[in-house]
Amino acid sequence: MVTETIISKSDAIAARLAKPVAPLTHKEMTAHVRSRIKKANIAARVQMNESCGVLWIQIFGATFEAEFNEQEQRTIRQIAKTSGLTLAQGMEIDVEQMTNAKSFQFVFHGRK
Repeated sequence: MVTETIISKSDAIAARLAKPVAPLTHKEMTAHVRSRIKKANIAARVQMNESCGVLWIQIFGATFEAEFNEQEQRTIRQIAKTSGLTLAQGMEIDVEQMTNAKSFQFVFHGRK
């Protein structure tokens, strides 16, 4: 018996773009996430931030009013998850959880 797994085109693109990476610095990981998002043709601003000793990578729409559609949200979460980022307090990223369409904040667990 042969089973065939059918995945959507967007899931295949996200999986291909979100390759696991070697340990990077905060700045290098931010640049890596930025390049992956750009390759996925998503208009976004990616920036790094440090607050209370926690290293954050933040992703915003290209303009103030911009919102990410569901597919873009999934792709961004998939890229972050496979890059080793987490949500606040080490919570695992759920790719299917649609929460905030305007921005994302992920925690970077690496060196400054």
